[in-house]
Amino acid sequence: MVIVDAHDPAKWRRLRPDVITPNAVEAERVPGVALGSGDGRADRAARAADRLQRATGARAVLVTLDRTGTVLLRPGLPPHRTTASPAPEHQASGAGDVLAATLTAALAAGSGLEDAVETAQAAADIAVARPGTCVCTLEDLTHEHAHSGGVPPGAVHDPIGAVAQ
Repeated sequence: MVIVDAHDPAKWRRLRPDVITPNAVEAERVPGVALGSGDGRADRAARAADRLQRATGARAVLVTLDRTGTVLLRPGLPPHRTTASPAPEHQASGAGDVLAATLTAALAAGSGLEDAVETAQAAADIAVARPGTCVCTLEDLTHEHAHSGGVPPGAVHDPIGAVAQ
């Protein structure tokens, strides 16, 4: 399993990652991709899915959209959207790192890709709710899932469906 959190997603094309996690600005570094700002970014990312996947070589692209969440793009499947719990911009330092690390851990534990994305979004939400550098513990995440009805961290799902073929 190869997960890439890169500032220039196209540079990783030859690696053919399973998932790449550019933020909106990084996704716009791919020629022809313009996400702009506002609520329409997820829809614009979905329309650019083929271009993003061709440019990155990734099996799945998870575009992070700052305070509004993420959009997961896979060939032949509808986009999967998460929403974020907004936090002040000055508290978001490291949120993408928390998201990528949690996504990787959830997939390694056997979660399906959509469940792993939801878990990663929950971890990022927890991390940005605190002052200072983003941190999310397993206890924090377990508590969040218990109160939100989400999939508990480490829950094993169909690993074959983890990444779209």
